[in-house]
Amino acid sequence: MRLIAPEVAGRTETGRADAAGRKQATRRVEIAKYVRGEWADDEDVVVREVSATIRLNGRTAAAMPATPEFLDELAAGHLYCEGMIRGPMDIDRIDLDLKAHGAVCIDVRSSSVLQSLPRPGAKPEPGLEPGSALKPETRGFAVSPERVDELMAVIRERSGLFRRTGGAHSAALAGESGLIVFREDIGRHNAIDKVIGYCLLHASNAERTMLATSGRVFGKTVAKAARLGVRLLISPSAPTDQAIDMATYFGLTLVGFARDGRFNVYSGRKL
Repeated sequence: MRLIAPEVAGRTETGRADAAGRKQATRRVEIAKYVRGEWADDEDVVVREVSATIRLNGRTAAAMPATPEFLDELAAGHLYCEGMIRGPMDIDRIDLDLKAHGAVCIDVRSSSVLQSLPRPGAKPEPGLEPGSALKPETRGFAVSPERVDELMAVIRERSGLFRRTGGAHSAALAGESGLIVFREDIGRHNAIDKVIGYCLLHASNAERTMLATSGRVFGKTVAKAARLGVRLLISPSAPTDQAIDMATYFGLTLVGFARDGRFNVYSGRKL
């Protein structure tokens, strides 16, 4: 498997561009600020958005707005969650083509024969994206409440893009030995796809891990977590009823409103 060439990899940390000219995750803009009846000229830092098109063997598989970081992981994770690839063994190479006007094309080459690709813009049924490979799971996963607090603290402390712009979501994966990977993106599901893509491209085992997301938990969020194989999904916000039903079906422990030393367990075992 060959990944994106380093000079165009779009992999930047904390929004900085490097000598190779990779896109920054933020930019400064001039604004007019209104405070208590008075106007003033000022500057603000905003998150960058690119129009990312993922192509698989030359055919468009998905198109989405994204933050221009870790785009190889985004492509791999998204294709895996959609059931278009089985894993890293199906990826021969990933190339990045930076276009004008903030567009980027991520080309994934695979030797596997695909049954079909979704129409561009088509929306699959909620929760069905990972495909038929998902099965009900009955294994339990024990973790202390302190570990939940620690992982949510990681989300808060590492969310530098959010602190600078207020416009990013984050996702973090942790195992028994600590943090495995942390990613940010303008899309909550993009951030999770990047975490999943990291695991695929780095052959990281996600069994007996917990995944934290900064956003609300939907059925699609649970499907992605189950596809990766995590046993515990944590959010500082609320889950939907479909998320709870799917988490129960997959035997996944779902934790919501995890903040300030408190949380609710919506499915699975008590911690």
